[in-house]
Amino acid sequence: MRTLTMALYGEGSTDYRFLTTLIQRTAEKILCAGRASDVSVLDPLLIEQVEGTTGAEKIFNAAQLVNEL
Repeated sequence: MRTLTMALYGEGSTDYRFLTTLIQRTAEKILCAGRASDVSVLDPLLIEQVEGTTGAEKIFNAAQLVNEL
């Protein structure tokens, strides 16, 4: 069995409440359509606090955090 792990860096609490479920369900539907039944989908990791002065810098730093996990 393989595992799909995703991360979400949103702009606020509403993003996390709404997008977490949407992202997970979408990934499961894509995998099912591709007949990848041997893949389990974990809940997205929520990245909430990121250092940076610009949006691009925060996104870059969020990606680096996920890469370190």
